[in-house]
Amino acid sequence: MKARQHHIPGSTIFHVVLWLTFISLLIPHAHAKQADESESTPYTYATYALYFAPDIPADTVDRLRRDCEKSSIELIELSESQNPQGKPTLFYQWLPLSEFAPIDKQSREHFSIGIEANDVDRMHEAKKALVVTSVLPFSKKHRKLHRAIEEILYREAANSQAFIWDEATRLCYSREAWKKRRIDSWQGEIPDMRKHVHMHAYREGDLIRLITLGMEKFFLPDLVIEEAPQGLTNSAGNLLNTVAQQLIEGGFPEEYGLMHLDLNKIRHDVVRKEMLSSTIENAERELAIALVEAELKEGDNDNYLLKVEYTATAGDNFQERQSAALSKLFGSKDNVVMVKSSVNLTASGAPPRRAVPPPRRCSVTPGPAGRSRRDARCGR
Repeated sequence: MKARQHHIPGSTIFHVVLWLTFISLLIPHAHAKQADESESTPYTYATYALYFAPDIPADTVDRLRRDCEKSSIELIELSESQNPQGKPTLFYQWLPLSEFAPIDKQSREHFSIGIEANDVDRMHEAKKALVVTSVLPFSKKHRKLHRAIEEILYREAANSQAFIWDEATRLCYSREAWKKRRIDSWQGEIPDMRKHVHMHAYREGDLIRLITLGMEKFFLPDLVIEEAPQGLTNSAGNLLNTVAQQLIEGGFPEEYGLMHLDLNKIRHDVVRKEMLSSTIENAERELAIALVEAELKEGDNDNYLLKVEYTATAGDNFQERQSAALSKLFGSKDNVVMVKSSVNLTASGAPPRRAVPPPRRCSVTPGPAGRSRRDARCGR
């Protein structure tokens, strides 16, 4: 069933000026966006849902509003016609479970963290879900505000015994798992991206495609590795984790998308320690790669997408260059890349082609200067 069409008013241009500059470096003569579009205020969006188990406290919205006010975030019902331009805003709406259904027992294994089978039963007993969409303008405070919103969601979930769904990563979290991964994993202003971004791996022919989900919440593109042999899935996933961490720590690519990775220079202490521990003795722990624009495929998040290429690594073909690159970064033994996995993949073993549900996009209205890359409604 399709959800009701609720529109967020105001300018909602998703393209970020920072990433227009970044993308232009990836391809020497990349097509420039229209001037009026790049001059508009860029926003990023994140949609969550609280699934109650099953009782809904009567003061849920009032409590959310008070909590948002402490962080200078506006809480607005999605049907209200208020212009949020330039203001950090959290839009909310109550949706029946027929329009924003929770996970079921079959999908729990791959699309939840910390959720038990009886938790699924309890979520389905509720009559509705509280769906919230954060709209944050690009600013120096963006990361702090994003963190504040996820802390607000945790406090409300703890107060009402609710479970948290993150639409970008397509994962449902228990309260304990949300706190451990999304709140406690920060080191100062640096998040552990492995805890904030999920990774899906699925088969394309005889090879595996790995793609991140959730980078857009940090004004960053999603990342993809294509044509990975199944035996290299874990090391390829760790490579994506390394790139994501370096990007969030300010290590952007240079001209033509060239990027130098160095595990020893990761600033987040836990991430650096665990990534280094995933290597073996002959690993160089450094690697030069290139990030190039990639086309979105059905089921991908509606975000810029960058593909990892191994142009600086020798090899007669792509597969040889990929294997050599992963061996250089993580080490190898008897021509087999050795890596301890820190990757949380969608499915173990040989994942099927697109074993993931499509994202449910929550509505935003195109701004006057261009279109957002979001659909115009909530729903499958």
